[in-house]
Amino acid sequence: RLQWIYAPALYLFVLLFLAWGGDFIHLKRELPQTKRKLAVVGEFLMAKVLHVSVAVLAPYCWFGIELEVIALCYLVASMATSFLFVIVNVGTHLNIHTEMVCPDESDGIPHDWATHQALTTVDWSPQSMIAIALTGGANAHLAHHLFPFAAHCHNAGLAALAGDAAAAHGLKLNVISFKEMLLGHFALLLKYSRRPTR
Repeated sequence: RLQWIYAPALYLFVLLFLAWGGDFIHLKRELPQTKRKLAVVGEFLMAKVLHVSVAVLAPYCWFGIELEVIALCYLVASMATSFLFVIVNVGTHLNIHTEMVCPDESDGIPHDWATHQALTTVDWSPQSMIAIALTGGANAHLAHHLFPFAAHCHNAGLAALAGDAAAAHGLKLNVISFKEMLLGHFALLLKYSRRPTR
């Protein structure tokens, strides 16, 4: 019931959890299932060493920054990155402007895959080159789902094509601003925190 209040605090720690918890959990699950145990552990350790080298050792060795300051900067940067990552990716699906499609009795949905992507996704500022550059095209989220292997620099054009195709088939796309996407995400969390009315 209080998720709409504490969710932002949780969003701050997703990246830290993935880097210092989730990766270890994933490694523990993957090792028994692979024949490349040594290679997998080696890749994992090299990634962690590289991460710590770039984030901690380089600033300490090259610039002489105190470890306490580096730790604080690492924490703040990780939390800011984490919050933005979660909002950009989760907010484009879990949003008051999207539909929550329920499967029928046979676990099917009443429309095709592309229509499902359009109904369950919001685009925010899909024609903004700045937003596309900052998010890797995740702001044009429908194009990201419909054309997952296209380079993100094409997402504005692909979003326009998707809009034309949707209009030709009488389908309204969810195209909103960043502010509307952000508020719509928390509005959905607030809505689901309330007892449903019958």
